[in-house]
Amino acid sequence: FSWEGKLSKKMKHAKKRLARSKFGKASKRSGKALKFASKLLRSILANPLAVKSFFLMFLIFAVIGVFMAVFGGSGPVQQNEFDLNKSWLQISKRDREKSNDKVDYWTNIDDMLFFMNFRYGSDWKPESSWKDGTGGEWAGTLGFNHYSDALNDLWNHLNDDPHNLKKMADLYGSSSKLEWAKLSDSELEEYKELEELTKEVGRYPSYQELANPFYQEDDPSYQAPLVILKRFGYTSKSEIYEKTQLKAS
Repeated sequence: FSWEGKLSKKMKHAKKRLARSKFGKASKRSGKALKFASKLLRSILANPLAVKSFFLMFLIFAVIGVFMAVFGGSGPVQQNEFDLNKSWLQISKRDREKSNDKVDYWTNIDDMLFFMNFRYGSDWKPESSWKDGTGGEWAGTLGFNHYSDALNDLWNHLNDDPHNLKKMADLYGSSSKLEWAKLSDSELEEYKELEELTKEVGRYPSYQELANPFYQEDDPSYQAPLVILKRFGYTSKSEIYEKTQLKAS
């Protein structure tokens, strides 16, 4: 594809993300910014080889960059990759530590981290103080509770009964007994909107997307979901599998 086509596709994608978000519905400034960028794009497409077009191209990328930075603050997963990695490994390790000859745990880690990032944004990491646990703010301030405890608390409530495993929706819903995880009606509405948005942009839109390694971009199968056979994480109480195996369809 030409850079003009890729840029046009990126603009349409950004517009769709904005329109589907609560932030986008309320933000007139972002709408004006996109209209401005779209006008510049039409000017470029009318005469793509002109020197002026290259200056306009850089201006468009600047507008999109600012727009995506503002929108990205309310994205699905906001942790940086290092903290996300530590959070993932903690849950993966707990699965292996709690598994035995009667039950083999494979918790839906994506769902847990999606919730935690919605609840606490980007300003948390497993070793940071957590002020919503037992003892509340004082316990967190004094360093007794950490976000690693929050992850363990979620894990315990999800997997406490091997014969009746829970889903994250059971923990943040109105009937949940886990008070700190319960979402208000307005939060629940926003959470569901964000879940719908992830069907289009994925749960980790801020990170490098994995291209389909089996097909070219113009192949119809390129858009098919990738089946993961083996995923990064703990395979025993002490060993970490540092790769990911994909299935060729």
